[in-house]
Amino acid sequence: MSEINRVRTGMKQHRDLALAQMKTNEIIMMALNQDLVNKNQAIEIDTNCFEMDTTSHEIAIHPGINMADITKSSPQSWVKFSDKNIEDSTNARFKSNELKGNIEGLLSTACTELMTAWSNSNRTFKERIQETEESQHQLHNHLEMTQQEIADLDDHINLLKESLKGKEPPLKLAETRLKLRTHRPNIEACHDGPHGKLVEEVDEIKDTVSQLNHKLSEAETARAHLIKSRQTLRQDIRVKENSLRIDRGKCMGARLRFPFNHRCSRKCTYRWCQSIANYIMQKTA
Repeated sequence: MSEINRVRTGMKQHRDLALAQMKTNEIIMMALNQDLVNKNQAIEIDTNCFEMDTTSHEIAIHPGINMADITKSSPQSWVKFSDKNIEDSTNARFKSNELKGNIEGLLSTACTELMTAWSNSNRTFKERIQETEESQHQLHNHLEMTQQEIADLDDHINLLKESLKGKEPPLKLAETRLKLRTHRPNIEACHDGPHGKLVEEVDEIKDTVSQLNHKLSEAETARAHLIKSRQTLRQDIRVKENSLRIDRGKCMGARLRFPFNHRCSRKCTYRWCQSIANYIMQKTA
């Protein structure tokens, strides 16, 4: 955009110069036309005077005409006036040709510079699209690994739950045995070996259950983090897909052809600028 704005500024300046020069040329052309009209009238009058003789029917007496001051210039001022018109015309044509050359040079340079900027932008687009595609590929890989980790963790959680479920019957059995032994009468309620082993068994089972619950909690927390990471990865992939749809589909699709609608000079034989046509043919050869 900065290159386009710079070119547009230069073109506007040259347009203003061209408009001003056209007005000057019109003024000089009007002066030349008026001078030509006057000189043609003067030639016609002088020719009529030269061809007139004593037998001409136009001759007549004009009293006092010799005393009248009918002249408005001298031979020197007449030559100076004509030379000034010629000089003004020469200078105007020189400036017009110079300005025309500058405009043609500006258009040719602008076409080349805009083509270069267009190519640079396309290259930057392609690099960015490639980076986005690589990032999208990496995100897909991470998503697949995350999905696998979630599946593995689900299997691990199921095993932990099955283990916890498997510990419930032995715990019930041991506690039930202890409960039944509490009904032994009087002195029979002895802290004997079976009682100690049952208490030890209940403690061991509860300790194992506590460890399994702790591991289950850790696994479920890790699974929640993985689920959140999966959502983030999916959202990032959608963003990348949208970026690719805009950059690759819309932007690059609209930039496949440069709008070559203007000629850079009258020497162009193509519908567009000759220099750009050569550039395209070199790039596509």
